[in-house]
Amino acid sequence: MSTVTFLKIPWTALGITAPGFIWVAAILIFAGTLMCLHRLWELVRREEQLYHRIRSQLANLRSTYGASQRDGMASAMYEAIAQVFDQLASAAPSLASAWRRFDAQIVIRRDTTGQDRVWTPESAEVAFNDTTVIEPRLNRGFFAAIPGIATGAGLLCTFLAILIALLDVTLENEQFQGLDTLISGLSGKFLALW
Repeated sequence: MSTVTFLKIPWTALGITAPGFIWVAAILIFAGTLMCLHRLWELVRREEQLYHRIRSQLANLRSTYGASQRDGMASAMYEAIAQVFDQLASAAPSLASAWRRFDAQIVIRRDTTGQDRVWTPESAEVAFNDTTVIEPRLNRGFFAAIPGIATGAGLLCTFLAILIALLDVTLENEQFQGLDTLISGLSGKFLALW
């Protein structure tokens, strides 16, 4: 049996008759998209739990030490924050890396009472942004490409179904033969785009 003959074998499901490879392709595209969506959900859930834990630890530090932006941060609070991020080094290396960048810009000055106060010339958003914290752990570019990949695969299968259906269309005695296969192939087109 040749490959073309194998690809022409029709399957009927849900009242639609289409080449069998289109049914397989549609199922694989749908299942692959669902698997990627499930993986994205798992990654986002893991990140959400991690960031929630960090936020609650930092909020507890803020309530323990107090924070006045006008006077700078107390050095004891800064040391406590550093410990929180040091504990994260194995769980979230991207956060630890962002913390090191943030820590490198810290300026320590004594206030009028002789206490060390911590200052930073730039906002923490410069070190802790989407590109440095989320992108290394989530690969948003891959997940953003999934709709295009699924659409492209669907279109490829569509044109394959039409091409295979056109192989049987011939002109004999001024009449077209094989139009039933073409119609079946076109139903495969709609299935692949589904």
